[in-house]
Amino acid sequence: MKNQTYKDFNDALIELKHINNDISYGKISMATGILESTLNALANRRRAHPPSDEIIKKISTFFKISPDYFYEYRLSRLLKIIDKNRDFLDYCLKQTASYKKES
Repeated sequence: MKNQTYKDFNDALIELKHINNDISYGKISMATGILESTLNALANRRRAHPPSDEIIKKISTFFKISPDYFYEYRLSRLLKIIDKNRDFLDYCLKQTASYKKES
């Protein structure tokens, strides 16, 4: 398995379930303490926002992977860095402009 994915959380979670012999949400719920209904909602895109870092960490621990596997976790880390270093946002935007030109 790859070290990270760019798939949306729901697709990545479904893929992890399939890789692990279609493990049930009930089993994941019992092991992580995350409600089965929450897991179903996350997998079926019935939540308007990405899961919290805490939920991602619990799911990562269950599947024995790094939380960094999930795109949303990596994005959350970047947003926290930008929030603590607000001038870094301008730097990122400038880099984005040059990145687009190279592509």
